[in-house]
Amino acid sequence: MEASSEKDMSQIQSAYAALCNNPVWRQMFEQNPAMQMLIEPVSRIVIDANPPACRFYGYKREEMQSLSLDQIELDESPEDDSPTESTLFIFRHRTRRGEQRDVKINASTYEIDGVSLTHLILVDITKRRRAEAAEQDQRAVTSALANTAAALNSSLNLHDVLDRILEQVQHIIDCDYVNIMLMENDYVTVVRSRGYEKVTDVDEYVSVKLNVNATPTLRWMVENDRMLFIPEISTDSRWSKLHTTEDWLTSYLGVPIRMGNQVIGFLNLDFATRAKFLGYDESALQAFADQAGVAIRNARLFERVRRQALLLEQRVADRTAELDYERRQLRAILDSMTDGVFYSDVDPEGRLQPRYINRAMARLLGVEPAEDLSRLVALLDALNVEDLEGPALQWSIHQALEQQSFASLQGLLNRDDGVGFEATMTTTRVDSSTGELLGAVTVVRDVSQEKALERQRSRFVAQASHELRTPLANMKTRLYLLRRQPDRLESHLPVLEKATGHMWRLVESLLDISRLERHAVQLELSDISVQETVSFVTEEHQPVIEERKQTLRVEMPGEPLRLIADADRVTQVLNNLIANASAYTPEGGSITVHVEGCAAVDSAGNVLPGIRFDVIDTGTGIPEDQREAIFQPFYRIVNNNDGSGLGLSITREIVRLHGGSIRVDAAPGGGSCFTFWLPLKAAAPEADDSGSDTLR
Repeated sequence: MEASSEKDMSQIQSAYAALCNNPVWRQMFEQNPAMQMLIEPVSRIVIDANPPACRFYGYKREEMQSLSLDQIELDESPEDDSPTESTLFIFRHRTRRGEQRDVKINASTYEIDGVSLTHLILVDITKRRRAEAAEQDQRAVTSALANTAAALNSSLNLHDVLDRILEQVQHIIDCDYVNIMLMENDYVTVVRSRGYEKVTDVDEYVSVKLNVNATPTLRWMVENDRMLFIPEISTDSRWSKLHTTEDWLTSYLGVPIRMGNQVIGFLNLDFATRAKFLGYDESALQAFADQAGVAIRNARLFERVRRQALLLEQRVADRTAELDYERRQLRAILDSMTDGVFYSDVDPEGRLQPRYINRAMARLLGVEPAEDLSRLVALLDALNVEDLEGPALQWSIHQALEQQSFASLQGLLNRDDGVGFEATMTTTRVDSSTGELLGAVTVVRDVSQEKALERQRSRFVAQASHELRTPLANMKTRLYLLRRQPDRLESHLPVLEKATGHMWRLVESLLDISRLERHAVQLELSDISVQETVSFVTEEHQPVIEERKQTLRVEMPGEPLRLIADADRVTQVLNNLIANASAYTPEGGSITVHVEGCAAVDSAGNVLPGIRFDVIDTGTGIPEDQREAIFQPFYRIVNNNDGSGLGLSITREIVRLHGGSIRVDAAPGGGSCFTFWLPLKAAAPEADDSGSDTLR
């Protein structure tokens, strides 16, 4: 039983500790001049007593906290005294000094965390000769104190608190009009009022702003720190009229509203007839005003906190919107990048796990950007660097970042589908404020095309140098011989002219390729006859073909074919293709030029009319794996040809410049078939590396 009682008391103490954490309760209990106690209703043990109650009974606070009401209550109660309300009781108590005191108790119940405690407000009513009316008013003030304390727990809205203060004040004192003035700096204004609408213009009345120091009644209350009662305002020198005449006002009662030692406003009670203000307990009425001050202060603090919360909420909303905008902007930037980007953070096992992958990275992985992130992460983890032994790519980056702020890797990345691409990866640490690794940002760049272009450039420079070296060597040799054999000038000049001509053609071809690739060549468009152009070119080549014992056939339709194109450039294309076919066709072979009208379908699915040209030979043919490479500068199937290796490169660029396409296939029975297609009207070239997709 004792263990159970100790457990209950522990629960009570815990509940009371929670109540003490409430600033409203502390203000009401600790600083209120009214005597107050908190007891356990069953055992009647005093849980706590405020300082006025301790002084009244003559006990220290810790002594009061160990008392029971049985120790201070006498058996009998005062004669002819009985409670007028169910929560009001009158008892006779004994102080520590043995004095018997009659006390009136207002009891109310507090429910805290499932524990019921009884709150007592005690009033010393020992002076029995006090007038019955004053005693009744005292009881009303005590009730108002309890109701005001309840208001503190029920609302923190300033308007509600002010309305309840006015309501309680009219329960205490039967006045005709009442208002509350609050002070700001040295001025006061009416913030709440009742009853004035019957006798005056309320808006005009409450809009008056008074200087406290210039208003005698208000200044008197501030200087004396007590309430002021004027039974007859017309005969009191301290009264200062607010208006020209106030026939409806006879008596005045003002109480300063205090917050601590500072007056923050005034409670003003006005009477239409002469008031009898005798026997009122000034300390109790002032306690009510002070309790009102606590309520006003708490409501003001709440309103300030509410405004601050709204401001912070708006700032948070603005910052959230700003961060969301920045996040969307960053995502848009990352998704528009051509380089792959993925962000990784450190998981509990210390591994870097990707959390974000941009669109370019998804494309590098060979999947759609809308794929599930977990699948993209799985594909990323499956990446491996060729010739890299040991841990996977992610762990390798992690290991590298343990030693420095960033890490770079370069190599051939192989996807899980077996497709590889050359890439560079640069990873940068993301550290905490203490330098701990939180994550990493990795940028993956596909450098396959750059590497291919670099190899092409190197090959181009090497081949161009090689092509120029032979004629230069011949020229240098002939010049050397001329110095020693000036009489043999006639025999050296042809060699010098041939070498110079070769170099001239080579340089012109190189310049031609450069201008064509940069679209710096302006086509001279005109209406040309296809049959006339083909006949002109084939007639020019006929002597050389006959000399090589080859056959040249031309197949063209009977109806006229016309093009809007650059005649010289079309002639150049045909010249290059026929010369190339003749160069790679042995003696006894044949070359066929076939021309016909042919429509083509572009990348958008549009059908375009045009002319198709086929140059077919019976030569050695071109292996399938080299059919795209032959359009690169200086590329040759065999190296015993006297050409520069630039003709086909120039041919492809001219065709593209006209908006056409070109390809090479194997000819029936051996040899090669070069096919190029030109639209009837030259159009802007399309990006088509192979030149084979637009022909149908």
